[in-house]
Amino acid sequence: MINEEQNKSFTKNKERKNKMSFILVNHKVKDFNTWKPFFEGDESEQLKSGIVVNKLFRSVEDPNDVHILFEFSDSVNVQKFFMDPRLKTLMQKAGVISEPVVRILELA
Repeated sequence: MINEEQNKSFTKNKERKNKMSFILVNHKVKDFNTWKPFFEGDESEQLKSGIVVNKLFRSVEDPNDVHILFEFSDSVNVQKFFMDPRLKTLMQKAGVISEPVVRILELA
């Protein structure tokens, strides 16, 4: 789900241990109401990785255009979570129909 450049950003973020960072994920789903229970059902895996969902958004123009803001402090565990093949399988089952756009953010 994350590309090589983002993977390098996680490596750099290791130096910022215990500082909160954010990941903004955007993708399209086939049907939001079908997708959402899959997303919510994965909360325990997110929490195990130190990920907290700050906000879940969807576009006003297209309710199947989903944006998720995650908060984390441990970049190593988050990197493992987003690289895990289990996540890709879950996303496919949930009806994600586009490649996710992932942005790693920090407070300015």
